[in-house]
Amino acid sequence: MILYHDNIRHSRKCNIITNGVNPMKNGKTKADVYKKHLISLGVNSKDITEEPKSNNT
Repeated sequence: MILYHDNIRHSRKCNIITNGVNPMKNGKTKADVYKKHLISLGVNSKDITEEPKSNNT
């Protein structure tokens, strides 16, 4: 988070990619859970790209 906020403070673009499928079959992918958490930490949703279909990195 420090790196993200430092880049934003210096007007540099910073993209974050969240990934992960829905292992629990509960309607929520890991990518979506991570995105919501990042937003709660102050990350702009426009700076987050979700990859909800990846099974591994």
